[in-house]
Amino acid sequence: TLYCESHTSSQNNSNSSNSSSSSNNNNGSCCFHALICLLENISANIVELMTNKLSAHIVLSMLQFQIPFVNDCIYQVLASSFMKIITNQYGCGRIRSIFQLQLTQANYCHYLIEKVVNESNLQKIITDQYGHYIILYLISEQPYTYYATCWNKIIEFINSNFVGYATQKYSSSIIEKCVESTSLFAAQLQKYSVIKELAKD
Repeated sequence: TLYCESHTSSQNNSNSSNSSSSSNNNNGSCCFHALICLLENISANIVELMTNKLSAHIVLSMLQFQIPFVNDCIYQVLASSFMKIITNQYGCGRIRSIFQLQLTQANYCHYLIEKVVNESNLQKIITDQYGHYIILYLISEQPYTYYATCWNKIIEFINSNFVGYATQKYSSSIIEKCVESTSLFAAQLQKYSVIKELAKD
C-alpha cells in the first residue's frame, strides 16, 4: 500500500515543477521511513505472527527486504522463541521457508542452526508432530554442503538412541529417510538386538 501510494503520487506529479519534484522526493523519503517503522513494529510481534495461520507468511516477506537491522532483529527473536515456533503447526512451515531463504542469506544461518542441533532442543524437535518436519527437510539437503554440521550432529544424536527413535511415531519417519539416503546406520541394522526390536514394533 505504501509503495502504491508513493508510486501514484510520483506519477501524478511527473509534469510538475522542480518544487513538485522536491515534494515527491520528500514523499518518497516519508514512505521509506513509514515502511521502516512498520517493519519495526511488526518485528515486535514475530512469535504471534509466525504461529498464526493467516499472518505466518509476513515474517518471510519482511526478510526478503534484506534490510540488515530488520533481519538482525527478526533472527534474534526467532532464536529466542525457536522452540515455541518450530513446534507450532504454522510456525514449523515458516521456519522451513526461512531455512530455504538462508541459502541466499547464509550469514544468518547460525542463529537457527544452533537452536536445531542443541541437544535438549533436538530431542524435543525430532519427536514432535510438527518439529520433525524441519529435521526431515534438513537431512534431505546434501549432507556435505550447506547443512554439513547440522547433518552430522543429527546423525550422531539419532545413533545414540537408534531403537528409541526408530520406534517413535514421528522420529521413525526421520530414521526411514536417513536409511534411504545414507549407509551411516548400517552398523545399527546389523545388530540382532536392534533388528529384533524393530521387527516387534
